[in-house]
This record gives sequence, C-alpha cells and structure tokens, in this order.
Amino acid sequence: MARSHRLVGIFAVGLALAVIAGACGSDGDSEAAAPAKPCSGPAEVTDVTLMSDWFLWAATGPFASAVADGYFAEEGLEVTIVPAADAAAPVKFVARDRVQFALSYVPETLQAQDAGIPVISVGTTLRVLQSALAYWPDLGITEPADIAGKTIGVTNDLQTQTYFDQLLVAAGLTRDDVNIVDPGWSSTSMLAERTIDGSAAQLVFTDQVRFPALVNETPSWFLYTDYGVPDYYWMLILASEDFANENPNTVCRFLRATAKGIDTYLSNPGPANELIYAENDSFSLDVHTAMGANLANFWKDANGRSLWQDPAVWQEAQRWALEIGLITMENDSSAYFTNDFLPEG
Repeated sequence: MARSHRLVGIFAVGLALAVIAGACGSDGDSEAAAPAKPCSGPAEVTDVTLMSDWFLWAATGPFASAVADGYFAEEGLEVTIVPAADAAAPVKFVARDRVQFALSYVPETLQAQDAGIPVISVGTTLRVLQSALAYWPDLGITEPADIAGKTIGVTNDLQTQTYFDQLLVAAGLTRDDVNIVDPGWSSTSMLAERTIDGSAAQLVFTDQVRFPALVNETPSWFLYTDYGVPDYYWMLILASEDFANENPNTVCRFLRATAKGIDTYLSNPGPANELIYAENDSFSLDVHTAMGANLANFWKDANGRSLWQDPAVWQEAQRWALEIGLITMENDSSAYFTNDFLPEG
C-alpha cells in the first residue's frame, strides 16, 4: 500500500507557511457545480495541505492515522499537515486558498462569514466543547464571581475572548474587575507555575493529563457550557466556499480518508501517536497517548456518524452569537456549514 508521510515539523512553521503562501490553492479550470454523488470522480486537486489549529497533537490523531495507513494516498491525495503560526492563521490561510483545509472553531467560522470571508465547515471532528477557565481552588475560588481581583490568563484568540466574556456576564463581572494578562501559548505552564491564578484558554480533556504530569495536581474548571455558551462542536474542518464547490471530489475524498482515520485512531492509536510525538515532543508519548484516550468519545455522534453536522447545533450557535453581538447578520444557518461533501455510506 502506498503511503504518504508528509508531516511538517513544528520548528519548520516559517518555511512551511512561506512555501504554501506562494502556492495556488485550487484549480481555476474546475467546474463549479458539485456532482450528484460525493466522490463520484477523481480528485481535482491532489496535492493538499491541512493546517492544524496548533502543533500536531491528539486532536490531529485521525489525520495522522490517515497518513500513516495510506488512506489519503488511496484517495489519490498527497496530504501535508502544517501547524498554525497563531490562532487566526487557519481561517486566513484557508480563506485565501493558501491551504485547502484548516482546523478551526465555531466562533471563528461564524464571525468570518459575518465579515464576508467565505469559509465553510465541511465536517466536524471533535463534537464536544470542553473549553473552560481553569483555576486553583485553594485560592478561594469556588464560583465565577470569585475571580474578581485575580490574575487570569486570557489568550487573544476569538473563541477564548468570547467565552471569557460570557463567563464574566454570568458572574456579574466586567473586565475591569479582573487582572487580565495574555499568556500566549504558555497558559498551561503559567498556571502550573502559579504565575497566574486562572487560565481562560484551557481544555478539560488535556488538563486532566498535562497538569498531573507537570505538577502532580489537577486544577478545577468553570466549563463555559455551564455559563451560557452553547454545547456545540469544538473542532471543524474548514474550506473556502470556492475551493469546495470547484473541487467537490477532492473535498469528499479528503473527508472519506479522514473518516477512516477516525476509525483507525479509535481502534489502534499507537502509530498515529508515535508520528505526532515525533513532530511534537513538547509532550511525552505517554501524555499524547492519554490525551488521545480522553478524546475517544468525542469523534462520533449518537448514531455512530463521524464528520456529520446537525443543523440544529448550528442554529443554536447562530442564535447565541447574535444575542451576544459576535455576529450581526441573520444568515440562514446553512451559510456556515455543509454536509454535501460527506461520502455516502
């Protein structure tokens, strides 16, 4: 079986982005109309780049499995996975067709469309939102109002800013009541070292592994979905609307290989975790493995479907985004996502 092992090292971000920045993201001669059935023809574009939301880690496990087991190659695709230089990079790069696919989040997708940036979610990978503000309870924090006067790390990405503001509203606080610092990528280490009292950019499933490995203790969390944020999807696969419509077989084949990668990552995650660790040794292989195990129930819906998106989930996300002023345009919720490119069966 032919295999395509093109994972880009985390220290080669600048080179990778420079290379893809000059690349053409789609075949301008492709027909604009999608075929009657997904994956009905060969891939229109075969050299494909996926930008992750961060460095390679457990959330990219299925893509690493699809690389390691040759699923992308079986679909006629040569796939390169690159890390994001910053939280805003995935939407920017996919919107400009500098990458064909990118991993990002619901708030970013909603706001992009609201700003006239034509990106669309063609599938969801991780279906459960576990974003949270983590804190040390021995500092006298038992409810969100107790963060008043505390130093809280709030990264500058849209989802964290939005969720933190929602928590403040629920707590009856404003930003003036809290000492806010930007920890960059170091929120976990700063919280572990107690240079901040809380961090707004945490994920419960990773913290349950990373903090015991760092300091042999685990923080507590205010889960944002308990304070007004809808329980929508966490991670999405984005493409530009033009690329998806002009290259439907490429999109469908990419998703079909990804779905196989999800199945393999669930049943045999070892090879993918080893690939991830080889590219991102900031965590031990054991930590990568444990984070992947914590995600095991997040990849599929109650009907056993991966990638498929429920219109009701997007409708609730849109309602909330309008309510808090994240977006202003009352689009049909179908403007943000599509299931049209999912493989049949």
